[in-house]
Amino acid sequence: MPTTTVHALRYPAPTDPADVPSDMGKLASDVDVALLPADVVCAAATRVVRSLLVAGDANGAFRIMGDGRHDWGAGGASAVDTSLYRSAVNTLKASGTLVAGQGGAGGPAFVADSLAADGYTLLAKQAGDTQNRFMIDRNGALNWGPGNAATDTDLYRTGAGYLRTDGILQVMNMLQGYQPVYSMYGDSQQRQVSLGFSGANPAVYWGNDLGVGLVKTSTNHLATLGNNNLHVGQAFYAGDGQAAIQIALGNDGSGRGCMFFGTALDTSIIRLEAGGLGTNSWYVGGALCLTSARGGDVTGATRQYNFPVYNQNKTFLGYVQIYT
Repeated sequence: MPTTTVHALRYPAPTDPADVPSDMGKLASDVDVALLPADVVCAAATRVVRSLLVAGDANGAFRIMGDGRHDWGAGGASAVDTSLYRSAVNTLKASGTLVAGQGGAGGPAFVADSLAADGYTLLAKQAGDTQNRFMIDRNGALNWGPGNAATDTDLYRTGAGYLRTDGILQVMNMLQGYQPVYSMYGDSQQRQVSLGFSGANPAVYWGNDLGVGLVKTSTNHLATLGNNNLHVGQAFYAGDGQAAIQIALGNDGSGRGCMFFGTALDTSIIRLEAGGLGTNSWYVGGALCLTSARGGDVTGATRQYNFPVYNQNKTFLGYVQIYT
């Protein structure tokens, strides 16, 4: 049944053979579409359109409600379960997960190209949160929080090739860098500790000028860079393997510099005063043993030192007097 020049709907022409059931069906299908007006007054909860997958289905697979809400479902006996609707001014909300496919070869899955100066690309909460737990702002800065207070942890770009956090970055396994890794102080960007190389050898540097450092020179060997000294606040140990300490540098508990020997640190040489060293242990190189640091008295400008002398069996032999 063709459309005539007189009517917009398909209408039987005078020359058409009479087929009332078929003609009325075609006419009704055209009228049903035409009856949907451009403007309509409809309550928000009123269904405007519904699509059934199979005639007689109890539920539609798709519907549009009076407020513009779109609902989808499996159809048949299953109610709709997925929705897309307006939840606030300039805001569309999905009732479940929204999966975006690639827009084309090399194309994005999501675009936000008109963010306000204080806008956010993404905000996330867990159920029950009163504040955002995760945020990505318009500059790409990442912010994390507990969900019941403001965010307190961040990671953001400070310049070309630079990422920064205002808190602490903990690495549980390994931090790998193909260039030197620096620890900066404050906003002045002054280097405090640097991990890098001295030539082909791994090294640790201190100071913004990298003037003080330790470098691995060979297997089990460390050296200071240049003519720098190594200052140790407590004690410095050197041993045969992990457990057997052979020599230690430290103090004797009274603030005096001391060199200890043996795994029990029971043999030592102590700085007693300017220009004076003493020992309280056996001298193991021969039969001579000095058991006290110094003795005697001072007469005028002469200083007398009396050292007891023992043999290797610890038998007292007498004193050796030294005058200075």
